[in-house]
Amino acid sequence: MTRSPALPFDLSGIHLEPGQGLARQLYQALRERILDGRLASGTRLLASRELATLLGISRNTVTRAPTSYTPRATSTDESAMAPTSPI
Repeated sequence: MTRSPALPFDLSGIHLEPGQGLARQLYQALRERILDGRLASGTRLLASRELATLLGISRNTVTRAPTSYTPRATSTDESAMAPTSPI
């Protein structure tokens, strides 16, 4: 019997609500985990395809999440995030 390798971080508690901006929700969930220490800065995430499958979302949503929002400051305040604008 083959055992799956351990995930680099715990996905439990990441519950994404359809119709509520999945990429932003994923970004916020990952950011929250970094800020509270559950996900060490620099931790390599799963491949986008694998992460999408585990979370039940599209791969495009996963690839947009880390680039969709730019933190203005190190803060847990929602206003510290602003959507990036395409150049």
